[in-house]
Amino acid sequence: MKKIYYFATGLIAIELPFLLPETAFAASSGIAQVENFFKNVSGTLASFVGSVGVIILIIGGYMYMTASGSPEKLDKAKNTMKWAAFGMAIVIGAIALANIIVSISKQSFGS
Repeated sequence: MKKIYYFATGLIAIELPFLLPETAFAASSGIAQVENFFKNVSGTLASFVGSVGVIILIIGGYMYMTASGSPEKLDKAKNTMKWAAFGMAIVIGAIALANIIVSISKQSFGS
C-alpha cells in the first residue's frame, strides 16, 4: 500500500504545475474578476479531482483483481470504486453549478 501512496503522491507532485492556471497580472474590473476566479478554481479542481479519482478507480480495480474470490475484499474494492465515482460526480456537479452561477451573474451584472 505504501508503494501506491508514493506513486500517487509523486504523480500529483508532477501534475500539479500543469494543472494550476496561469494568471496574467493585468487589471480587470467588475464581474470579469469573479468569472476568472470561478473558471480558474473550477478548472484546477476538475483536473486535480479527476486525476485523483482515476487513481482511486485504478486502485479499486487492482483490489478487485487481487481479491482472489474473498467476499470481504471484493466488497471493499467495489465500495472503493463506487465512492470514487460518486466523488467525481459530485465535483462535476459543483463545477456545473459554478458555471451556472457565473453565467447568471454575467446576465445580471453585464460583462
